[in-house]
Amino acid sequence: MRPPVLIEEDDRVAALAAYDLVDTVPAPAFTQIVSLATRLFDVPTAFVSLVDRNRQIFHAKVGLDLCETDREVAFCSHTIAQRDTLVVLDATLDPRFCDNPLVIGPPYIRFYAGIPLVAPSGHAVGTLCLVDTRPHHGFSAADQTILRNLADLALDRMELRRLQVAERASHARFLQIASTSPNGIVCADAAGHITFWNDAAEGLFGYCATEAVGQSIDLVVPERMRRGHDGGLHRIAAGGEPPSPRQDRRVARAAPRRD
Repeated sequence: MRPPVLIEEDDRVAALAAYDLVDTVPAPAFTQIVSLATRLFDVPTAFVSLVDRNRQIFHAKVGLDLCETDREVAFCSHTIAQRDTLVVLDATLDPRFCDNPLVIGPPYIRFYAGIPLVAPSGHAVGTLCLVDTRPHHGFSAADQTILRNLADLALDRMELRRLQVAERASHARFLQIASTSPNGIVCADAAGHITFWNDAAEGLFGYCATEAVGQSIDLVVPERMRRGHDGGLHRIAAGGEPPSPRQDRRVARAAPRRD
């Protein structure tokens, strides 16, 4: 039986792409989760799968040689179409899967339990699954709760990854904009060390980036203004208000390079 067609498939695939996990090496946390799952449920196989538009990718796995399958034959294609755990006690007796290539051939799936991994957008982007080559007689409500807890751990790790990807993308956009800006742009960390210096800042202050980055921000602040500027920097680092634009302009004009 073919898996159901999802109405918001484009949005779901976009939600998966935000994690940048497809075709990447799994983080150790994912492997630890699926290893724990095999021990808790006494099954030979567990995996985190990512369901792309046309394929299922086994991102982290234990007891499975496959790296991916066509989505048409993936049990997980059915799992992501619902919000509850999909439990198949004996796939040979289930009309949806009895003639599935993964049932009548390797890895000879009999028991399957999978829970969707749902992104904050509400789209199921993958699954956490248990697989056995022998049928099971049941999968209790307590078992489902434990599987849900493991899925929550996987989702937490995925969300951390999504935030890291978004931060990298945001930083890359900033660098692209700042590097071509006609305005002098200088960034410093909470300790007051310069972390970014664009070409326009070189023209404004006379120092190139290799000379400025890593130096104290005092490099561009006149000595008479350093005490107040240092206090303002600590205030900003603590979440306070930045100086007024008028003050910024005064600093920018104050300290050109003197060799």
